Amino acid sequence: MKTTALTMGTNPMVIVPTDFQSAMAIAEVMVKAGFGNLKNKEQAFVAMQLGAGVGLTPMQAMLGVSVINGKPALYGDTMLAVVKASGLLEYIKEEIVGKDDMMVAKCTVKRKGEPEPVCHEWSVADAKKAGKWGTAGVWTQYGKRMLQMRPRGFSLRDAFPDLLLGLQHTVEELTDGPIINVTQESDNKWTEGTDLMMKRVVQDTVLEQATSSKVSLYGSGSVQAMEVEKSDLYELIEKMIGIILDTGAFEEYTAWSRTNYPIIQGVIPKGSPESLKLGKLYIEKKKQYGTVAGEGHE
Repeated sequence: MKTTALTMGTNPMVIVPTDFQSAMAIAEVMVKAGFGNLKNKEQAFVAMQLGAGVGLTPMQAMLGVSVINGKPALYGDTMLAVVKASGLLEYIKEEIVGKDDMMVAKCTVKRKGEPEPVCHEWSVADAKKAGKWGTAGVWTQYGKRMLQMRPRGFSLRDAFPDLLLGLQHTVEELTDGPIINVTQESDNKWTEGTDLMMKRVVQDTVLEQATSSKVSLYGSGSVQAMEVEKSDLYELIEKMIGIILDTGAFEEYTAWSRTNYPIIQGVIPKGSPESLKLGKLYIEKKKQYGTVAGEGHE
């Protein structure tokens, strides 16, 4: 009689794979069913592995984990669920104070057995410095929610690195564009309380981009994250500018280009013939469609 390497979880209706073949079979079924937002069974397998490491069932992992530019990450809500389920969370306090451009999101987390809570905050001013506030997409539609997720991720990762496997970002941070640390002082020293892991991530990303023939571009709005050959980047951007046919498309391209500006500048330096050509095309489109929303974005 043939047996399968599957076991039942604590819930008798939850099937948990116990070997590679079974895990891949479940991953393939979930992707074919359109469950979650993962593109293929390989990504689904990675999500399931990460999920298993933090105590998630395969189905929970498909909903709570995503793979962005090759980096698996947890959603902010999933991260909080994992911490709550551990029984080690004494309390969490989240709030947004102030109004409009003076809003500040705060998150305070207390771990049982630790003498002091961990507290982080992120403001509209921080979001503006990072080039996020007001950009088309989630920052326009769900500004308060996006503010809330940043300090939540910082605080939970600092207080529970063991539970969260040392994960450096939430899905919201990775899909939102490059992580830009906005607490760096003018003398290039990192201020007290800064997540030093973020500095290392930025440095590693720059090194990786410099030594690879490909570049990883972040998604923005309806534009998906993608990986392209450096030699194809100019053609890609030229094509993206060319298909701008209305103000909405112009705003979306502007948000995407601002999000990926550090990467693009690393491949197509400002002042180069290619950069000048792209700038000219962009200005032409701005005259057509960007007279309101696109001002000051080039």
